[in-house]
Amino acid sequence: MTTYTLPAFVITADTNSIPDDAFTSEMVIVAPVSAPSFSYDVIRTENFDGLGDSHVISLNQTVISKTVADGSIEVPQTNYHAIFEVTWGEGSRSIVMIASADPMTRIGIVIDGDPFPQIDSLEDYYDWVASFSSLEPVTSGDYAAGEQIAFADLPGVTLSESTLTTGGPDDDILEGGPDDDAFDGGDGIDTAVFEGAQSNYTLEISSSGLILEDRRVDGQGRDTLANVEFLDFGTEIPALGDAPMRVDMFDSGVDIAPEDFRQIVELYIAYFDRAPDALGLLFWANSYAEGLSLEAMAADFAGQPETQAKYPAETTNEEFVNTIYANLFGRAPDADGFTFWVGQLDAGATREGFILSVLQGARSDLDPSFGQEAIDQQLADREYLDNKTDIGTYFAITRGMSDVQNAATVMDAFDGSEDSITTAVTAADDFFDVAQGAADDGGEFLIPLIGVLDSPF
Repeated sequence: MTTYTLPAFVITADTNSIPDDAFTSEMVIVAPVSAPSFSYDVIRTENFDGLGDSHVISLNQTVISKTVADGSIEVPQTNYHAIFEVTWGEGSRSIVMIASADPMTRIGIVIDGDPFPQIDSLEDYYDWVASFSSLEPVTSGDYAAGEQIAFADLPGVTLSESTLTTGGPDDDILEGGPDDDAFDGGDGIDTAVFEGAQSNYTLEISSSGLILEDRRVDGQGRDTLANVEFLDFGTEIPALGDAPMRVDMFDSGVDIAPEDFRQIVELYIAYFDRAPDALGLLFWANSYAEGLSLEAMAADFAGQPETQAKYPAETTNEEFVNTIYANLFGRAPDADGFTFWVGQLDAGATREGFILSVLQGARSDLDPSFGQEAIDQQLADREYLDNKTDIGTYFAITRGMSDVQNAATVMDAFDGSEDSITTAVTAADDFFDVAQGAADDGGEFLIPLIGVLDSPF
């Protein structure tokens, strides 16, 4: 952000619109670096206090805020302004812009020519106005309607690079500095802007709020975020469409129970036989927190491009049943179960319904009437699935990683043995070491969830 501080005068009036004070002050304008200028359109021409014609205009600009002096006077972005060229005093000439902060407050700045005299009272203001010898609209030149007028070129302006981390009631663009900042967007749709590639950052999500950390040594520090709707990085990741990240699509997972989170992880295992990617997992958790049922989620999984690629149209029900059992339990289905489920699917049962039923069966209460062999198999299936779920949780929630190929590699390391659990966790840790590096060295945008599911390892 760039802050432009301009000499200004202020005229205030009482409730009867009778001027009651005047004083010299400063107008502070905060603008994005990408838009350090303004232009205006003429709405009409009218007489200014009986002294001559001036243009009443609509100002076209991109600014964050306009305030006067200590910030007690805020100038609306869409208010009308008047612009005129005046000669005054002993041959002085100025192009003056008047802004209406509210019905009882006007602010004036010089946009070209000689600076204002010092105004310490209403009498000083009237003395200055009495010295006007001409007042006319600006109809040509660099300060006419439609011309770009640079804030930096205005008389008496001072410039400073600044950070703006607190928003107001409107839509705000917020930008921090190299130190740790606390962002609060307030009302409106607010965007926090960060330098560099998104892959240099870690976004921690917890019940206490959001923390965005720039992992670079000379980066933007560790910033807390509140009431910020979008994160805009210098370079966004392809997984989010190379566009600013919409925070509210990922931040509600802290509101669901751990067992519900694990059920979503199990859907990834069932369909894809891999650990979840953090971005995808948090998106689905967010949807679940906002009312999407597990049944509807499983149906949505069935329509995903990854599902369509893994199970093309020619995949038979027999192949599908065998694959799902292998993904979830590392084994083929028993003969009776295989016959039953293929029959159900052939009769029109949905594949997502089949997956949820199999998962529910693994979690159901043990039934002694089925015999010890069935109980032993159910316990073995449950342990196998629990281990895969722990591995998926560690990859996506604890470590916050989203590389889908790495997610598959980590899960492929597990074969049901205790040693393979260690192998899978070590693989995840190795990927994490690389992911924490700079974007140019394989760094990733990491998005761990804190305080919902404890690290299983």
